[in-house]
Amino acid sequence: MFKKKTPFFLLILLIFSIQVFVSYRILQRSQVNRIFDESNRILIGWDIHTLLFHNPRACLAEKLDYLFSLDKSQGHPHFFEFAEAACFEILDAAGVGSMEDLMILFVNAAFLLALLLSVYGIGSLIHSRQAGFLAALVVSAFPFIFSHSRVAMLDFPLTSLITLSFFLLLKTDRFASFLYSVLTGVAFGLAQITKETAVIFILPPLIYYSVKSCVTQAGRKKNLFNLLAALALFALIGATPYLRNLHVFKRYLYVTCQMGTGVTYYLEKTADLAGPLLLPLLLPLCLLYLFNFRRRKKFFFFWFIIPLILFQLSPHRHLRFIFPLMPAFALIAAQEIFSNDRLKKIRKACVFFLVFFSVLQYVLFNCGIVKYLPGEYSIVRGIPAIQKDNYAPVASAIFAVFKNEKTSGTGEKVVIPTFVGETFCPFAYKFQLSRMPFAVYYTLDLSDEREFSSDEMNCLQADYLIDKPDGQQWLEDDDRVAERQKRLKACLAENKASFKVIGEVPTPDGATIYIYKNIKRQCST
Repeated sequence: MFKKKTPFFLLILLIFSIQVFVSYRILQRSQVNRIFDESNRILIGWDIHTLLFHNPRACLAEKLDYLFSLDKSQGHPHFFEFAEAACFEILDAAGVGSMEDLMILFVNAAFLLALLLSVYGIGSLIHSRQAGFLAALVVSAFPFIFSHSRVAMLDFPLTSLITLSFFLLLKTDRFASFLYSVLTGVAFGLAQITKETAVIFILPPLIYYSVKSCVTQAGRKKNLFNLLAALALFALIGATPYLRNLHVFKRYLYVTCQMGTGVTYYLEKTADLAGPLLLPLLLPLCLLYLFNFRRRKKFFFFWFIIPLILFQLSPHRHLRFIFPLMPAFALIAAQEIFSNDRLKKIRKACVFFLVFFSVLQYVLFNCGIVKYLPGEYSIVRGIPAIQKDNYAPVASAIFAVFKNEKTSGTGEKVVIPTFVGETFCPFAYKFQLSRMPFAVYYTLDLSDEREFSSDEMNCLQADYLIDKPDGQQWLEDDDRVAERQKRLKACLAENKASFKVIGEVPTPDGATIYIYKNIKRQCST
């Protein structure tokens, strides 16, 4: 099906261009509340943007220090947010108004291009350009890949950087090249400061490739030196945030011990990752790879199988955690098609069906004809097609109330929601991006493990309250959140005379959200 003179590089760019255009149209027409982790990523990115480009008092050391710090609430590093900050500055300079969707599109487009070119490069190095292109096309059709290229989460960028790192690792030619060894170390380091789980994906293939290189290149000091240089750069860049914040390991341990699902979780969800149309084609090819393991490239085994086992053993599971394995899944299948002599007679048919069903699956998902299970949040599934959350208009209406609110005095006004749930996190980053003088404090935040004092739960400390009379805490069995909510609502009931209703927003469940302004506090300021 593919000819030797086929312009594969141009075809990769064509796939990239189509994906970016489709993502732009979907983001333009979607109405979603970017809640939980995602809103934190955007807010941190904006804060870093302000620090880097709009804080003349901060020296270079202070600005770079943020790169090697960790998110206090979740323990995540900040390389992705630095990429967001750079994009924010470009959009800000261009005078773009609503920036979050374009920022997400442009930042993830850069990671998408790196992913596609890296998969193509690895396939070309392992077997042929035909295999590399086929694997890149298949990866681009994985639902979780294209849907998460439309959200501000860490798993898609991590997938791209892991894949880029392995491409550079193979380009070292068993550490014969000093340049590629240096680039490999830097890429591994950047992946590690994108998300803390990077090391799980990096170590198995790196150890295998390093040992094999040392055995085959025994006695060559140059290769050993290049290997040590790559490892040193990886450790210098990747380990710095964690060594400076040793307390964060308690956080990792705490979270890991709080979640759990069945022992076959990832195996049961494979169809979600690869997609219902591609899985029946890819799975037999991967089984053939294992059957012919002795005659195949072992690199993919250490990339795909070992991390999958490690994640399966962990009680803390989400499908997005194993995104970096998916390029290996596609590369294994592509390699098997072109390497297996038993498939020689049907090779063209295999290639045709993989190409056809990759394109078909991408089209069906993005048109919304094939959907995931209903009720899943965008943080889990990404945005596979145009989405309209029921509560997105509610968040927009609340935001509009504050947009029309006249404030007096200087400094930010404190806004406290008395409930969590459907509109839990869509406000904080929007106020920042719009440069509005409001700061949202989530006193019911589940990620905040400390106990709040009576003063902190005093509603009179707020300039504005957002209240839903029958609003429930996100986890009804979380006693700490229930107690905080009870104290905050009781305070509002006791001091209603101090507040004035400035907005009423109906919700899809038939309730009404009330926006209160603290009259006494406003007068005093």
